[in-house]
Amino acid sequence: MQLQLTLLECLFLNAFVFDYAEVEVMIGILMDKTLRLGNFILYSDDSSDFFHQLEINQRDLSRSTTVQNMFEMSLEMMDDMKLKTIPTPGLIIEIPRDKNKLVHYEAVIPTLTLNLAPLIQNGEYNV
Repeated sequence: MQLQLTLLECLFLNAFVFDYAEVEVMIGILMDKTLRLGNFILYSDDSSDFFHQLEINQRDLSRSTTVQNMFEMSLEMMDDMKLKTIPTPGLIIEIPRDKNKLVHYEAVIPTLTLNLAPLIQNGEYNV
């Protein structure tokens, strides 16, 4: 019920058009307005978010890559950004797509676990 009210309020205020709503807008509304959760990810520059939108290195000539590699390269491209803490309660990664196709790569190889240890500011966590 709260989600419906929040969506109606956003539509009324023209915060976004429902037919064209991006996934991140929906996640933001769900997590922030409806569930009232704090951001999952805290970055070393004191910014925060519910998910991480991967930055793609357009100079990478690989036809495929791994989620681990994409996440590491994305943080590096963001001025060597680090995570302040382990994302809690989880890490949501958004891989860029265009019309249901991956952007830049033919395939992204999934991994069951990510090694976040080298990506944590001050390297104080064994992940």
